[in-house]
Amino acid sequence: MARVSNAAGNAQARAIINRLHSGGLSYSEIGRRMGGRNSSYVSQVARGAPKGASFVSALQRIEGGAKSVEVGRRVTKGGKEAKVRKAAINVVPGTTNVTIDTKTGNKTIISGLSKVSGKGKFLKWNIQFRKARKYTSAGPVVRNVWIPGRLPRGMSTDDLVNRINSPQSGDSWAPGDALAALGSIALQQQSNTWYSADGPINVHLYTQD
Repeated sequence: MARVSNAAGNAQARAIINRLHSGGLSYSEIGRRMGGRNSSYVSQVARGAPKGASFVSALQRIEGGAKSVEVGRRVTKGGKEAKVRKAAINVVPGTTNVTIDTKTGNKTIISGLSKVSGKGKFLKWNIQFRKARKYTSAGPVVRNVWIPGRLPRGMSTDDLVNRINSPQSGDSWAPGDALAALGSIALQQQSNTWYSADGPINVHLYTQD
């Protein structure tokens, strides 16, 4: 059988994901069936990110009705499974406060938020964007900028998790895309300074009594 190029494979994966999504499957559910990939990864492939070629076979099986497909993890040149960059959830010594640091861990963010559920904690975060524009659409561009955010007034951490997983009308993120959700909320809260921002790449969350 002729070898499919990465470009062709990426396009094929994008098309299948978009068909599945149009057919009613959320990005979270597609990711779950793809061996537990997160919704952010799936939505990136759906938007054209060049990293879906290796999932074409799995996606074809999902499109054929498979509820779960075991997908091998990336391997090194030596044939060993590549290490996955891990995120960190830490409890602050002497308190019940937590800190969360992650670059791509939507599940880690949700898991960390669940640890403070019902404890009346005040949540803040700082989120790093590849670039952001100040003040207006023609304002100066700042790269690798950190923008602060906080739990919206009247909202609990449970409410925030529900909002992340089930975006409301006007929300710009895919269901389960915690990094994008936190970035969007922070940008809205800091709209007097920041007009727009692209590519949330890192976040530090922390709770306070």
